[in-house]
Amino acid sequence: MVAPVKRIDQIICGMESTGDAHKLHYLFSNILGLPEAWPQTDKKFYYGGGVYAGNTWLKWITLNTKNHQMTDKPATIMQFGLEPNGYERCLKILEKRKIPYKEMDPQTTADPQGQEQEWLRNAWPSETPFKEIYLFMAKYTPYAFSTLTTTPEAKDIDEHRRIMEKRFKEVNGGVLGVRYIKEIELGVKDLKKDAREWQKVLDPIKPKGDSWKIGKGPALRLTSDKNYSLKSISFKVKSLRVARKVLKTYGLLGDEGESVIRLDVGKVNGLDIRFVK
Repeated sequence: MVAPVKRIDQIICGMESTGDAHKLHYLFSNILGLPEAWPQTDKKFYYGGGVYAGNTWLKWITLNTKNHQMTDKPATIMQFGLEPNGYERCLKILEKRKIPYKEMDPQTTADPQGQEQEWLRNAWPSETPFKEIYLFMAKYTPYAFSTLTTTPEAKDIDEHRRIMEKRFKEVNGGVLGVRYIKEIELGVKDLKKDAREWQKVLDPIKPKGDSWKIGKGPALRLTSDKNYSLKSISFKVKSLRVARKVLKTYGLLGDEGESVIRLDVGKVNGLDIRFVK
């Protein structure tokens, strides 16, 4: 049996303003030293960019492109993408498994001559528990990498990732010594029922408890909650002691314990970003 998806290939945090999106992008790329994968871009319908975190992209975007002020309004981990195991094949598997989805119109961007060029197609599972978190599967054209990323030489997602992995190793995971994103925590209203729905998408990948390790990307862990929401992101670091010292030096250290530390939520608009050994 073929799994329809390969990994969680991006995590997108929704910000109140372009100022907030820029603030977090700058924090992770310029201060914490993770390599920039998607430069900040001002599109017609969103503003934002992202970094490579060892096994996935982490992005910050805002749909409020007219507001340029930084705020203290809470950010939300608004959506994440699953890399399809062949876009068309993935959709056929979803159909076979009776998982409804909606395919969006191709996304385009203007080239230097003003001609619209397709750079993205994506599909969204359209029922609970997927629609509440805007889960999506994306297919990128070569034009996406040549114009919208820091790897214009890449022809596809695999080549883009190889280049980013090399850059990530060169910076040694940034000042915190990040290895990769270990897991994202997803709150769901009905743990047993929603776990069954997720299994329909991820099969034959099997969970350990309430957690699925999806390929080489982050694991997905479900927890019971009153709402559907992406609750936290956990980074695995080489040394928790070193990460704690660096965050404290930079004034970014939040709650801490023996086995986990957090970024100060006040510095990242309330996001729950954790570091574990």
